[in-house]
Amino acid sequence: MFEKIWDRHAVVTTDEGETLLYVDRLVIHEASRHVFARIEREGREVRCPKQIFACADHYVPAAVSAGWRQDLRDQPGATITVDLEAQMVTAPDGTTQPFDIPPTPKMCLLQGLDDIALTERYRDDIETFEAAWRAEAPWLDPANRATNRETA
Repeated sequence: MFEKIWDRHAVVTTDEGETLLYVDRLVIHEASRHVFARIEREGREVRCPKQIFACADHYVPAAVSAGWRQDLRDQPGATITVDLEAQMVTAPDGTTQPFDIPPTPKMCLLQGLDDIALTERYRDDIETFEAAWRAEAPWLDPANRATNRETA
């Protein structure tokens, strides 16, 4: 069943094996406000705004070892360096700690892409998928819901 639902919602699969899924509902939290501000600044519109639902949430700070946090408190001006390309964190005393990060988030950070910019790369695929979706299941299209209720 899972595979059937997955396959039905797959828009495109990247060479790295990651799949962009079509989701007809979006739940966001207040941390998304900067994304909406960017969309407004760029004069763009939110796709399907009636399909977005918001809830309160908060940011969770990145975990840093207790010892390194204490080093920062004990040494004002000391820094922790993060080398994303090398996937290495360097403490104030020079000790290093490697870290893992999946390829797509790493690429996005290195190229300055947020989730919207990454998704925009697949705009044509999304539009093709949505057209096929509407043709196959017109009752799922929010634009048709009001019309469907009026004729029912």
